[in-house]
Amino acid sequence: MRLTELASVILRKDIPTFPYNPDHLEKREMIFRMTPFTDINQQGGIWYPDVTITESFQEQRNDFRLTEGIKIVEQFLIDKGVAIKLDEKTDAIFTLLHEEGHWDYYVRYYIDLGKSGNAYNDDNAKISDEMGITSLKKQVQANNELYGELQRVYREHPFEKYADEYAVKKMKEINN
Repeated sequence: MRLTELASVILRKDIPTFPYNPDHLEKREMIFRMTPFTDINQQGGIWYPDVTITESFQEQRNDFRLTEGIKIVEQFLIDKGVAIKLDEKTDAIFTLLHEEGHWDYYVRYYIDLGKSGNAYNDDNAKISDEMGITSLKKQVQANNELYGELQRVYREHPFEKYADEYAVKKMKEINN
């Protein structure tokens, strides 16, 4: 199954989605992200690679930078009772719904309150600076062993925690 098929079934229809060909990136990476509308970005929505769920799952597991983050997410999903282990489909569902959670946060706490996507990005960056994430991102360039620490701190970012909880809530709704 392709991520585009899965996304068409589980993601809200009011959210712009942008499947992209990862082969067009400088380094073929499976990047999932939510981007708000900003002064320089008029394509706000959810971006994800146009690949199969198997390709996405395998590529992420082949990226040593993500190892600790994957372990954290898997334990989180087990603790929340939505997974016994992180298999391909569960991973894809969680990842897409996690990005939908970012969109929900953006709309609920920014758009609905008259704030901009620029403010969302500014707040995200400010929190990242305060938590040391920005600094860690620079440090990992010289020391690969810091990727685990970066993943642990990143998973604690309030925007990430909201998106994680949102995804779990939606996964429970799907399973019922």
